[in-house]
Amino acid sequence: MSEASFFGIDQSDEAGSFDPAMPELNLPTTTDGGGVFATTAERDSVVHRLERVGWRTAILSGSADKRGVLAKIGQALNFPDYYGANLDALDECLAEQTEPTALVWVDGMRMAESAPKDFQSIAQVLFSHTQDEVPFAVVVLYAAPEA
Repeated sequence: MSEASFFGIDQSDEAGSFDPAMPELNLPTTTDGGGVFATTAERDSVVHRLERVGWRTAILSGSADKRGVLAKIGQALNFPDYYGANLDALDECLAEQTEPTALVWVDGMRMAESAPKDFQSIAQVLFSHTQDEVPFAVVVLYAAPEA
């Protein structure tokens, strides 16, 4: 399954690859560039591995509606008080990041299933910043498929 079909978004292979059989390979190994990653690995393990190679990590969880997710992103990434919790504000604040940052989206697939259009609009903004000069990564955690 390609990343593009997994997320439903046109993403180049430069942003990482999706292989559910090998979740340990689906994380950035340096801070040289951002990307989009998906893994079944445990949250704490993911955070530890990202921080070990120099990423600032932010955890996104606890909401499945657009407004709630946008607000949680602002909290997780410590956006300024003027952040308006909308797509334009998200785009602007992501462009102002000054250090390699990985957003670990714990329950992103819940939103993708319950509100696919909202997930798509937020994901599009997030993913558009994965090729910025200051590295930005999105790591979506998901449950492993049952055998």
